[in-house]
Amino acid sequence: MALKRVYEAAPLNEDVGSKPSASVPPSQSILSESSSSPNAPPQDHNDGSLRQTKRMKRLLASDPAAAERMDYRRRLGLARRDDDIPTALQLFADVQARDIDIGSEGFNALIALLTTFERLEDADQVLTHMRRKHFSLTEATYVCIMRALALGGRQPEAAEDLLREMLAGGLRPRLRSYSPIIVGYAEQGKLENAFALYDKMLAQDIEPTETELVALLRGCSGEGGGNVEVDNFYRTLADLQDLVLEPGEGAWEAVAGWFEKRRERGDWAVGHDQAAKSGGRGKDRKAALPQTPSPEMSVRRGVVVDEAGVCSGCGTVLESIQLSSEAADELMTKVEELVLADRAREAEWARFKAWLRGPGGGGRAPEFDTVIDGANVGYFQMNYAQAPPHVNYEQISWVVEHFVGMGKKPLLVLHARHVDSRRVPPGYAALVQKWRERQLLLVVPYRNNDDWFWLFATVFKGGRTLLVTNDEMRDHHFQMLSQRTFLRWKERHQVHFSFGGYEKGGGRSVQIQVPAVYSKCIQGPGNGKAAGGREDENWHLPRAGDDKWLCVQVRRGGATHAQNDGGMTEKS
Repeated sequence: MALKRVYEAAPLNEDVGSKPSASVPPSQSILSESSSSPNAPPQDHNDGSLRQTKRMKRLLASDPAAAERMDYRRRLGLARRDDDIPTALQLFADVQARDIDIGSEGFNALIALLTTFERLEDADQVLTHMRRKHFSLTEATYVCIMRALALGGRQPEAAEDLLREMLAGGLRPRLRSYSPIIVGYAEQGKLENAFALYDKMLAQDIEPTETELVALLRGCSGEGGGNVEVDNFYRTLADLQDLVLEPGEGAWEAVAGWFEKRRERGDWAVGHDQAAKSGGRGKDRKAALPQTPSPEMSVRRGVVVDEAGVCSGCGTVLESIQLSSEAADELMTKVEELVLADRAREAEWARFKAWLRGPGGGGRAPEFDTVIDGANVGYFQMNYAQAPPHVNYEQISWVVEHFVGMGKKPLLVLHARHVDSRRVPPGYAALVQKWRERQLLLVVPYRNNDDWFWLFATVFKGGRTLLVTNDEMRDHHFQMLSQRTFLRWKERHQVHFSFGGYEKGGGRSVQIQVPAVYSKCIQGPGNGKAAGGREDENWHLPRAGDDKWLCVQVRRGGATHAQNDGGMTEKS
């Protein structure tokens, strides 16, 4: 029976839940506990458990103390697996009484179990014991306790004390080290503490996630008993815009709630776009925002944006937001780092970059505005029984000719093994030669990953160059790239494809899904064009998982095409 999570710490040996305490006499070992007696029923061991029992017998014979330590760690592991707090606490009491060294790993596992169910006093006793016996504390151990203190125990100050102790001990902090404390402060309306810690986290080059940002946004609207804040709200909203491509429902409600609270108070701030445009992250985004009487304002949940990028709520035309040149350079640098992890690729990569620069830069690359991931196209739906071992050259040809017919200039990227004359099926050798003659083909050398080449070529070309692939780019290579930059680039450049029926010419029709004319990301006053050319403060937040948007419109005079709702909030 699973235990329920509790929020009030209980005494050390208080039973929780329905499981009886499994007190084990100090003299009893795992072998006496599990050895068969003449009256015991036969036990059905698998090979693994038999081997484990034999190892334990050998260990018991050679080193009884080590066998006992292993036994306690094993039983603690089982207690943690089963959420069996009474058994875990009894084992800890035995360990204390007999001064058994179960190692940091065993104590860390016990703390993880206790803090999961907010048994803070019990966890503190384990922590005190570890300190007294000079066991090493890991960052994960601190995080377990800090999370329980800051969130369940509503003691973020105590959690921050532990964080300071952890840092003083030389342990490297991670996002999870800061997150529960920032959230805990924000939930209690202690924004000065929350933002002070937030800035310390940023100074460690640790990026926040939506979790921390939403908690701060909610705190800025007065949740938790704090004051409604303007400067901190806009700096946090700017960070959300920068770091989160498609926020969730929680971000929607946090942003909508802040604007609604400001409207209720009857005062407002102008010049908000200064905060969003000021650059940097965190406290550097603070801006002086003069207060004026509230203009006409509306918050609409669940609006839609049409194919032309026009918001149904306020008429703003959303923008297509491209990567900055700095962000593109960063992305290409990361790709190069992956490639050149093997120094043997240096010469080939240098030749590829020279080729990309084209005739003006000493290379010979043709002009292109569309990059085709040939292997992805060629292997599309080729996993059926009896499928040939090579790519489907016809599928590749159909896609190439489709984009040529659109007036595009495609660059077909294929690994050398797909175009090697020794490997190409005789029936397709002429087709491959035709691609070469038309200067459509980029051949990736052996010992190289074709992903690197089509990605780098597309980013290098810049502008609105398209990448034709159904590869969602989730493998470990792509995970090593800056996800914030990479996902924004991907949203603007990736073209998905599929095939329809056969046409008169013998080939199948090609169906493509090109990027929308606008970016599906948070857009603020610095983005888009308001209806009627006014300088309204409009915010648009997409919602992850569907096509709905949150629209916040602060009208500074004049009517819009949308119905004037008198400041009413619409919900979908």
